[in-house]
Amino acid sequence: DFIWRDRNDAQVLCHWNAFTYGQGDMLAYGGVSRVYLARIAFPLRSARHVARRIRQYVARLAPLSRTPYMLCPIGFDFVEPIPDLTGLLDRYNQTHYPSSGVWVVNASMDDYLALVECHRDKLPTLELDPNPYWTGFYTARPTLKRRCRRLVDDLILAEKLAILPGDQGAAAPIAQSLQDAWWTAAVSNHHDFITGTSPDNVVETEQIPWLERASAAVERIIEQYALAVPAHPTAPARAEPPAWRREGHLIHITTAFYEMTLDENRGGAIAQLRPRDAQTPVLAGLSGDLVSYRDSGGLWRMGYEFWGGIWKESARASAQKVRLEIREREGGLEVATRVELDGQPFQRALWIRNDSPLVHCRVEGMAAAGHSVILRFATGIRPQSLVMGTPGGIVVRPLKRVYDPTFWPLHHFVHLRDKDRGHGFAILHAMPGAIACHPDGHLELVAMRNATREKILGLVGIPGNPAAGHEREPYACELAFLFTPTGDWRENRLPMLAQELANTPWHDTHRRALSRFVDALIRVEPSHVQAVAVKPAWRGPGIILRLYAPAVPESPVQVRIPQMDIKKAVLCDARERDIKPLDVLGDTVLVTMPGTVTTIRLE
Repeated sequence: DFIWRDRNDAQVLCHWNAFTYGQGDMLAYGGVSRVYLARIAFPLRSARHVARRIRQYVARLAPLSRTPYMLCPIGFDFVEPIPDLTGLLDRYNQTHYPSSGVWVVNASMDDYLALVECHRDKLPTLELDPNPYWTGFYTARPTLKRRCRRLVDDLILAEKLAILPGDQGAAAPIAQSLQDAWWTAAVSNHHDFITGTSPDNVVETEQIPWLERASAAVERIIEQYALAVPAHPTAPARAEPPAWRREGHLIHITTAFYEMTLDENRGGAIAQLRPRDAQTPVLAGLSGDLVSYRDSGGLWRMGYEFWGGIWKESARASAQKVRLEIREREGGLEVATRVELDGQPFQRALWIRNDSPLVHCRVEGMAAAGHSVILRFATGIRPQSLVMGTPGGIVVRPLKRVYDPTFWPLHHFVHLRDKDRGHGFAILHAMPGAIACHPDGHLELVAMRNATREKILGLVGIPGNPAAGHEREPYACELAFLFTPTGDWRENRLPMLAQELANTPWHDTHRRALSRFVDALIRVEPSHVQAVAVKPAWRGPGIILRLYAPAVPESPVQVRIPQMDIKKAVLCDARERDIKPLDVLGDTVLVTMPGTVTTIRLE
């Protein structure tokens, strides 16, 4: 057991399974193993055998435990439950506890960590980044991952709509009607669901139908409450679109921030991107190029991760001549083209505004079976490391670890800075993905994968990775990038910019309007702190407000919800257990955030 801490002092109580997560599977069996590929076991339920197994588990776990508690995980992949497990444990406790001093309980990880937390002061605090292990699942089945994300986003929006407009009497029934959909969202977090590592028949006949039914139910609730939201007509865009001109096969675009050149003879890739106030281009080689790789990896691993795997470039957009379509859209300029890679069509678009340093990019299509499609950037930056947003914090990663190239999980953003000059380049990502950075500053972002199964030399399947998967529908990869002349991720507000990435013309304008309306009802200062959830309390009375900040604020955070008459506010933990009362000054709640995620109860 240990405390996992990131660079911003965000902390999580963790447990490491030192002897696999199926350590206890042979409790009532003799033989070698019950794992699906090595099922060599026979039932052996005698009191003597069970006691011997428990002694073996304790002997291995006790030296690693700093508290009175030990966790012996049980239930490896495809291993069926032990019949009457609690009866076996009760018999052991009655017979052996007086002499062994070991009391055995069948309980959850949640129960175990609640006990360990009482001895938190005895635990080591570690900074670690356990990635990468395998890297293919970061981007396997992207359309499935998109459905999971959309369901959770809609659930959060539905809860806000049910509470904030003022009809709080309906909040509890609405919360009850969302319960089944929340269970589906929770189940989708299983390690063979959200990862995309289930076989096709499971994904197509079970997982996708679950997600679609849950999404349809939430959609009905959102539409019901959306009728009560005042109409906010979209004001015409005030910004003038960027100037542009065609010069043969080159397209020159000028904004308040950049001078950009795109080359139709090189697949419409960015030939150069130079900040207006700088002489040196930030993108000096072909960037935004789509590259297809023959990938003999599969749902778990990419093709370069195992002996005999194939990871080889097979096609690139920059080898083709295209015609760029340029049109004005919502105060910006959209530059679109169509290319073909390994027989598959792809639509690629850039969206550029005069009043923003962000360049938005969208790639839509479906990789050919057995291929991964990469979006490549030539930054010219010589970085020493990558700064990346992760769930709940920030992490600094080396360019390479274990694999070459190393594709790191990309959650919200990645920022690289030149080790000598200090300028940088950032990519913001709308969905979880994967990205690799080479020492010369070349970035490769996985736009989409359709790698079907890990095969050695393209022929022999790996027994440890038995599931095969195929993409059946196109996927849209959305991101934005920008040049950072100075400063780190804090000074350039990268988490905030990543959060705003959804505000592009490619997104559902109706949902954008609803989200903006409900988010505007919650006033939080400082602005980098976000109210990520508002919902009826699951435990205890009132309403739960969840705050998130990429770095722990140094001063107290102020929270106002003018539509609510707040009588009392309490700081809670994530399980909604009250910790201490908070000051309420008029219509403002003051809270000193103890970490990057903070929960408040409002009554």
